[in-house]
Amino acid sequence: FEYAIDILELRQLTEFVPPSGPKGLRYVTSDDEDKQHGVLAARGFGDLGLYGTVFFRVTKETLSDSESSITLCTLKGGNAFDGQLRISCLRSDDGITVQTHLVVPRKGRKLSAAKARSITDGITSSVVESIRKRSAQILARRSQSSRFKGSGHNKAAERRRSRFLKEKEIEEMAADRRRRWQRQNPDAGRYRPSGVRQQSPNNC
Repeated sequence: FEYAIDILELRQLTEFVPPSGPKGLRYVTSDDEDKQHGVLAARGFGDLGLYGTVFFRVTKETLSDSESSITLCTLKGGNAFDGQLRISCLRSDDGITVQTHLVVPRKGRKLSAAKARSITDGITSSVVESIRKRSAQILARRSQSSRFKGSGHNKAAERRRSRFLKEKEIEEMAADRRRRWQRQNPDAGRYRPSGVRQQSPNNC
Protein backbone atom coordinates (compact mmCIF):
# COMPACT_ATOMS: atom_id res chain seq x y z
CA PHE A 1 0.00 0.00 0.00
CA GLU A 2 2.91 2.36 0.69
CA TYR A 3 3.89 2.05 -2.98
CA ALA A 4 0.43 3.22 -4.02
CA ILE A 5 0.80 6.22 -1.71
CA ASP A 6 4.14 7.08 -3.32
CA ILE A 7 2.67 6.88 -6.83
CA LEU A 8 -0.12 9.33 -6.00
CA GLU A 9 2.14 11.70 -4.05
CA LEU A 10 4.56 11.83 -6.99
CA ARG A 11 1.63 12.23 -9.42
CA GLN A 12 2.91 9.36 -11.56
CA LEU A 13 -0.47 8.84 -13.17
CA THR A 14 0.42 8.07 -16.79
CA GLU A 15 3.76 6.24 -16.75
CA PHE A 16 2.38 3.01 -18.21
CA VAL A 17 -0.75 3.83 -20.17
CA PRO A 18 -1.71 0.71 -22.17
CA PRO A 19 -1.93 0.80 -25.98
CA SER A 20 -5.71 0.69 -25.69
CA GLY A 21 -5.69 4.02 -23.82
CA PRO A 22 -5.77 7.50 -25.38
CA LYS A 23 -2.81 8.14 -27.66
CA GLY A 24 -0.17 10.32 -26.06
CA LEU A 25 -1.98 10.49 -22.71
CA ARG A 26 0.40 12.13 -20.28
CA TYR A 27 0.12 13.98 -16.99
CA VAL A 28 2.90 16.44 -16.14
CA THR A 29 3.13 18.19 -12.78
CA SER A 30 4.59 21.53 -11.76
CA ASP A 31 8.05 21.83 -10.25
CA ASP A 32 6.84 22.99 -6.84
CA GLU A 33 7.29 20.62 -3.91
CA ASP A 34 3.58 20.05 -3.37
CA LYS A 35 2.94 19.36 -7.07
CA GLN A 36 -0.36 21.21 -6.82
CA HIS A 37 -0.70 21.95 -10.54
CA GLY A 38 -0.51 19.72 -13.57
CA VAL A 39 -1.36 19.35 -17.23
CA LEU A 40 -3.09 16.39 -18.84
CA ALA A 41 -2.39 16.07 -22.56
CA ALA A 42 -3.67 13.61 -25.12
CA ARG A 43 -4.53 13.29 -28.75
CA GLY A 44 -8.13 14.17 -29.36
CA PHE A 45 -8.28 16.93 -26.78
CA GLY A 46 -7.70 19.57 -29.44
CA ASP A 47 -9.69 20.63 -32.47
CA LEU A 48 -10.08 18.15 -35.33
CA GLY A 49 -8.74 15.33 -33.18
CA LEU A 50 -5.38 17.00 -32.59
CA TYR A 51 -3.44 17.12 -29.35
CA GLY A 52 -4.83 19.31 -26.61
CA THR A 53 -4.28 20.02 -22.93
CA VAL A 54 -6.31 20.21 -19.75
CA PHE A 55 -4.98 22.19 -16.78
CA PHE A 56 -5.62 20.79 -13.32
CA ARG A 57 -5.12 21.80 -9.72
CA VAL A 58 -5.09 19.42 -6.76
CA THR A 59 -8.05 20.34 -4.57
CA LYS A 60 -8.07 17.44 -2.13
CA GLU A 61 -5.78 14.69 -0.89
CA THR A 62 -6.88 11.85 1.37
CA LEU A 63 -4.59 9.52 3.29
CA SER A 64 -5.66 6.90 5.82
CA ASP A 65 -4.81 3.33 6.75
CA SER A 66 -7.12 2.02 4.04
CA GLU A 67 -7.28 4.76 1.40
CA SER A 68 -5.06 7.15 -0.51
CA SER A 69 -6.63 9.47 -3.07
CA ILE A 70 -6.21 12.76 -4.90
CA THR A 71 -8.82 14.97 -6.52
CA LEU A 72 -7.87 17.15 -9.50
CA CYS A 73 -10.08 20.01 -10.62
CA THR A 74 -9.83 21.72 -14.01
CA LEU A 75 -8.83 25.38 -14.13
CA LYS A 76 -10.80 28.00 -16.01
CA GLY A 77 -10.17 28.65 -19.66
CA GLY A 78 -8.69 26.77 -22.58
CA ASN A 79 -9.46 23.23 -21.48
CA ALA A 80 -10.78 20.38 -23.56
CA PHE A 81 -13.35 19.69 -20.85
CA ASP A 82 -14.39 20.81 -17.36
CA GLY A 83 -14.69 18.67 -14.28
CA GLN A 84 -12.99 16.72 -11.54
CA LEU A 85 -10.70 13.73 -11.82
CA ARG A 86 -10.39 11.54 -8.72
CA ILE A 87 -7.87 8.70 -8.40
CA SER A 88 -8.21 6.39 -5.39
CA CYS A 89 -6.20 3.46 -4.05
CA LEU A 90 -8.18 1.36 -1.57
CA ARG A 91 -6.60 -1.29 0.63
CA SER A 92 -8.48 -4.41 1.67
CA ASP A 93 -7.73 -7.96 2.77
CA ASP A 94 -7.75 -9.03 -0.88
CA GLY A 95 -5.17 -6.43 -1.98
CA ILE A 96 -5.33 -2.94 -3.48
CA THR A 97 -8.11 -1.58 -5.68
CA VAL A 98 -7.42 1.40 -7.95
CA GLN A 99 -10.33 3.53 -9.12
CA THR A 100 -10.51 6.61 -11.36
CA HIS A 101 -13.63 8.77 -11.62
CA LEU A 102 -14.26 11.68 -13.97
CA VAL A 103 -17.13 14.01 -13.09
CA VAL A 104 -18.19 16.75 -15.51
CA PRO A 105 -20.60 19.49 -14.36
CA ARG A 106 -23.89 19.82 -16.19
CA LYS A 107 -23.02 23.18 -17.72
CA GLY A 108 -19.34 22.44 -18.30
CA ARG A 109 -17.56 21.42 -21.47
CA LYS A 110 -18.05 17.71 -21.90
CA LEU A 111 -16.25 14.73 -23.38
CA SER A 112 -17.86 11.86 -25.17
CA ALA A 113 -18.60 8.87 -22.96
CA ALA A 114 -16.11 6.76 -24.92
CA LYS A 115 -13.34 9.33 -24.54
CA ALA A 116 -14.03 9.77 -20.81
CA ARG A 117 -13.97 6.00 -20.26
CA SER A 118 -10.75 5.72 -22.24
CA ILE A 119 -9.07 8.34 -20.03
CA THR A 120 -10.19 6.80 -16.72
CA ASP A 121 -9.29 3.28 -17.84
CA GLY A 122 -5.89 4.45 -19.08
CA ILE A 123 -5.03 6.21 -15.82
CA THR A 124 -6.26 3.28 -13.73
CA SER A 125 -4.19 0.77 -15.71
CA SER A 126 -1.13 3.00 -15.54
CA VAL A 127 -1.33 3.45 -11.75
CA VAL A 128 -1.80 -0.30 -11.26
CA GLU A 129 1.24 -1.05 -13.41
CA SER A 130 3.30 1.62 -11.62
CA ILE A 131 2.48 0.04 -8.25
CA ARG A 132 3.33 -3.42 -9.55
CA LYS A 133 6.67 -2.34 -11.00
CA ARG A 134 7.58 -0.33 -7.90
CA SER A 135 6.85 -3.36 -5.72
CA ALA A 136 8.95 -5.61 -7.96
CA GLN A 137 11.89 -3.16 -7.87
CA ILE A 138 11.82 -2.89 -4.06
CA LEU A 139 11.62 -6.66 -3.65
CA ALA A 140 14.51 -7.12 -6.09
CA ARG A 141 16.66 -4.62 -4.16
CA ARG A 142 15.88 -6.35 -0.86
CA SER A 143 16.73 -9.73 -2.33
CA GLN A 144 19.99 -8.38 -3.75
CA SER A 145 20.84 -6.79 -0.39
CA SER A 146 20.15 -10.07 1.42
CA ARG A 147 22.37 -11.97 -1.00
CA PHE A 148 25.13 -9.37 -0.58
CA LYS A 149 24.91 -9.58 3.22
CA GLY A 150 24.94 -13.37 3.05
CA SER A 151 27.95 -13.30 0.75
CA GLY A 152 29.75 -10.90 3.09
CA HIS A 153 28.98 -13.12 6.08
CA ASN A 154 30.27 -16.20 4.26
CA LYS A 155 33.47 -14.41 3.26
CA ALA A 156 34.08 -13.27 6.85
CA ALA A 157 33.52 -16.81 8.12
CA GLU A 158 35.92 -18.16 5.50
CA ARG A 159 38.58 -15.61 6.53
CA ARG A 160 38.22 -16.62 10.19
CA ARG A 161 38.48 -20.30 9.29
CA SER A 162 41.55 -19.67 7.11
CA ARG A 163 43.22 -17.68 9.91
CA PHE A 164 42.46 -20.45 12.42
CA LEU A 165 43.95 -23.12 10.14
CA LYS A 166 47.11 -21.06 9.59
CA GLU A 167 47.58 -20.49 13.32
CA LYS A 168 47.01 -24.17 13.99
CA GLU A 169 49.55 -25.09 11.31
CA ILE A 170 52.12 -22.72 12.82
CA GLU A 171 51.57 -24.21 16.29
CA GLU A 172 51.96 -27.76 14.95
CA MET A 173 55.16 -26.80 13.12
CA ALA A 174 56.56 -25.23 16.31
CA ALA A 175 55.68 -28.32 18.35
CA ASP A 176 57.28 -30.57 15.72
CA ARG A 177 60.48 -28.51 15.74
CA ARG A 178 60.56 -28.68 19.55
CA ARG A 179 60.20 -32.48 19.48
CA ARG A 180 62.97 -32.87 16.91
CA TRP A 181 65.27 -30.59 18.90
CA GLN A 182 64.63 -32.57 22.08
CA ARG A 183 65.38 -35.85 20.30
CA GLN A 184 68.65 -34.46 18.98
CA ASN A 185 69.60 -32.99 22.39
CA PRO A 186 68.98 -35.55 25.19
CA ASP A 187 69.89 -33.03 27.88
CA ALA A 188 67.56 -30.40 26.47
CA GLY A 189 65.33 -28.93 29.07
CA ARG A 190 67.54 -29.79 32.03
CA TYR A 191 69.07 -27.05 34.17
CA ARG A 192 72.51 -27.68 35.63
CA PRO A 193 73.91 -24.62 37.41
CA SER A 194 77.65 -24.17 37.17
CA GLY A 195 80.25 -21.69 38.33
CA VAL A 196 80.97 -20.26 41.74
CA ARG A 197 77.98 -19.62 43.85
CA GLN A 198 77.76 -16.39 45.80
CA GLN A 199 78.59 -17.00 49.44
CA SER A 200 76.65 -15.50 52.29
CA PRO A 201 78.51 -12.81 54.26
CA ASN A 202 77.92 -14.85 57.46
CA ASN A 203 80.00 -17.71 56.08
CA CYS A 204 83.00 -15.60 55.30
